[in-house]
Amino acid sequence: MNDKTYNLDRYTLLNRVQAAKYLGISKGTLCIWSCKKIHLPYINVGSRVQYRLSDLKDFIDKKTQMSEEIP
Repeated sequence: MNDKTYNLDRYTLLNRVQAAKYLGISKGTLCIWSCKKIHLPYINVGSRVQYRLSDLKDFIDKKTQMSEEIP
């Protein structure tokens, strides 16, 4: 990812529905995660919850696991 893309992602905000769709989960699951303090940063904008696209990408990267090769 180049610097320009990262900067754009950092300022691109998604609402809960959009963030859930991006992550492939339901809006309800995303709400539960925020209540359980699962490490997914969000921003309160008035009464709305917004997610940075860059934070969603970082979350996916941290959750990515490599399978082990079978010898």
